[in-house]
Amino acid sequence: MVIVNQDSTSLEFQTYEDNAWYAVCLVLQGKTLVVKFYDFPDTYDEKFSTADFKDTKELEKFIGRFRPTYVQVQDNKCKEITDRTIVCASKVFGINDVKFYDAAVQEVKIKDHNANLKMGKSGRPRVNGVVCKDPKLTQANDFFFSGLHLPGNTSNFLGSKVTPVNVAQLPGLNTLGISMVRIDYAP
Repeated sequence: MVIVNQDSTSLEFQTYEDNAWYAVCLVLQGKTLVVKFYDFPDTYDEKFSTADFKDTKELEKFIGRFRPTYVQVQDNKCKEITDRTIVCASKVFGINDVKFYDAAVQEVKIKDHNANLKMGKSGRPRVNGVVCKDPKLTQANDFFFSGLHLPGNTSNFLGSKVTPVNVAQLPGLNTLGISMVRIDYAP
């Protein structure tokens, strides 16, 4: 057995089953290539041999199902992005409905990362549409919310109640990009 790559961050494989990309390790067992999926049991391994490919076109299509893992671009690397750079983009359509796809950058517009900060009437920056609290005036209650332990009223036509907790309830969350909810369902 020969392990072709051990680094979980180096290679992804697009499965035939769902066309999604997964981090993989390649193992050569004799004349069989085993695609092992990280964080999945061995029962999900996919095995391929030369007999699985009729011609070089099929082999080339198979090779096209591998790619290096995309690395998240950090702020200090933004200026390295150029037109036609291939990126992995995502689009959120709803709860538990996120689509990922390969895309090519069409145009690069250089913009200061702080340009989106809008100033409130107090002269303090606004983040997520809310003025940031003066750090000298923060209190413990800015980081505390006591309503999540209370069951919501589910006697409505939906049979559920969503209790949101965001910057309106927890001012200390404003710059953290964190929000949470409690969802109660009728029995």
